[in-house]
Amino acid sequence: MYLCQTNDGHIVIKLNERDQFPNMFQREAEGLKLLRSSTFRIPEVIAHGDYEEWSYLIMEYIDSHGTSIDQHEFGHKLAQMHLQTDPKFGLGIDNYIGSLSQCNKQEATWATFYAACLLIPLIKLAYDQNMV
Repeated sequence: MYLCQTNDGHIVIKLNERDQFPNMFQREAEGLKLLRSSTFRIPEVIAHGDYEEWSYLIMEYIDSHGTSIDQHEFGHKLAQMHLQTDPKFGLGIDNYIGSLSQCNKQEATWATFYAACLLIPLIKLAYDQNMV
């Protein structure tokens, strides 16, 4: 990740290997767009795409240095964000959690979604890598 100074201010540029993390930044841009409906300050995506063997995401830089948010206010905003509901659990598009692919298949219940898309894949990954 790079913080860059332009004539119009600061921007953030994220890079990764396109083939190792396909569609990572496209999915991140989609997720940020969804989060913009919350009352949190979410960075504006300027551009994302691929160039040669690289994927990139360019977005607004939000300088939070020296600022803080009241814990009560943060909790209130987080609760408001989670009041946005859908009849199903899951995003409907897969994305990433860090560098790991994350399934977001929609399920009828939270428990089914959590087990099928989050717990079981992580347990399998840990098992396959002899971590358990």
